[in-house]
Amino acid sequence: MNILKPDDLGAYLQAAEKHNVLPMFYLELVSGLRKGELVALRWDDLDITHKSISVSRQLVHNPNGEVALSGPKTKTSVRLVSNIDLLIQEHAKHSGNLYMFPSPTTGEMYHYSCHPPDAG
Repeated sequence: MNILKPDDLGAYLQAAEKHNVLPMFYLELVSGLRKGELVALRWDDLDITHKSISVSRQLVHNPNGEVALSGPKTKTSVRLVSNIDLLIQEHAKHSGNLYMFPSPTTGEMYHYSCHPPDAG
């Protein structure tokens, strides 16, 4: 696990803003969501009234290298959200999309660069 040092937090968030992914990266920092859980979030997972997110799926890499959706890694499936306004602003940018954080290039589920766990 890589932990971001407090001194690097500002630069991290500035870089995320520069690449138009600030809401996604901010949510990752404040919620503890894993990358695969984060990119699989859909707007119907957000409960604005209770300020929570239900995590019911994650993006995984199958042994053959294909990308698929599966259940979450842990049983903790609800996280509290600290900044609903940021997510509401993000929704306004692409309200017709199922995914909270679609790829800026394809509009589909955002695919992050990573290797299968045993590929090192």
